[in-house]
Formats: sequence, structure tokens, C-alpha cells
Amino acid sequence: MKNRFSFANCAACYLFSCLLFFGSSAHAGLLRYDIVYNEEHLGHMVFDAQIGALSQNLWTSLVDWTLGWDEVVLDRSNSVAANASSRFFIDAVGNVINDGMEEIICTGSLGCAPELVVTDNPVFEGSDGSSIGFSRSAIAGGMLTVTSANGDVYRGYRPLVYTGPFAVPLPATIWLLVIALYGLGVTRHRAR
Repeated sequence: MKNRFSFANCAACYLFSCLLFFGSSAHAGLLRYDIVYNEEHLGHMVFDAQIGALSQNLWTSLVDWTLGWDEVVLDRSNSVAANASSRFFIDAVGNVINDGMEEIICTGSLGCAPELVVTDNPVFEGSDGSSIGFSRSAIAGGMLTVTSANGDVYRGYRPLVYTGPFAVPLPATIWLLVIALYGLGVTRHRAR
């Protein structure tokens, strides 16, 4: 009886520790942002980060993505998140406030023909030579550039919207809680 009681206490302590650790505000969680371009779902990005600081760049905490446009599909298995200086700045509640730097330059010899140049925007490069890059623009609403493996390029300026952030449950958290609850249930059943 003493061993069973000890085990039950141990399981309860383990469960409580898991809840404290994974429920702690100091621990980062997974945040998902869905991306809609011209009212079509472009994909999503997942960051291992915590919302709270104003003007934080989530790009450095990017852990997963699935993006697709015009038969180009890029995810963690076949692409890399390029451009280490990419910007994905959010405010204190998680709204995207800046995902690229833009400037207007004048081109042409007769008069000024403005051209929008966006740098440091999220870019993903596929192992087959394909790529997807996108950025919201204060002028054009959004820019999407997609290069397919055969070199076809789509570049368009259409509305680009980030929906989210949505909290994503950590798989490790779920499994640890399931194991702890199962152990507690088995212990209680045996104690009867």
C-alpha cells in the first residue's frame, strides 16, 4: 500500500510539474499564421514564440511552413527559409505590422516611373529551384513572387492578409499529459 501511495503521489507531482512547465508564461508556444493572397489560401507559417513584446521579429523563431501557389508547393521537407534578415514584425497582441522593407525608386529617362522595391521579405527556396516570396505593401496591398522549377515567374500585387496568430498545441505537451493521466488512472484503479 505504501508503494502504491508513493507512486500515486509521484504521478500527481509529475502531472502538476508538466502543467506548470508547459503552462508557464515564460515558455514559448507555437503560433500559426495563415496567409491569404487575393482571397486564396497561400499557406501558413508556424513560429516557436511568445506574444508580448512590441515590434518583435518572429522570423528568427520560424519552425514550420506549408506554402503553395500555381502548382509550386513548398514545406519543410523540400525547401529552406531563405534570407536570414527577413522581417515578420508583430505588435504586442500578435498583429503583423511589417513583413518587409519597401521603397519607391524612379526609373526611366523621361519623367519618373515609380517602381516598388521590397527587401527583407519572407522568402522560401525549394530544392528544385522553385521559390515563393511575399510581402504586404502599403502601396499595392501585397506582393507575391513565385518561381517554378522550370523558371516560370509569377509576380503580382494583390491583397495579402495574415490571419492569426493561432496557438498550436505542443505535441510533447499532449503526450506528457496523456502519459501522466494514464499513470494516475492505473494507480487509482489498482488502489481499489
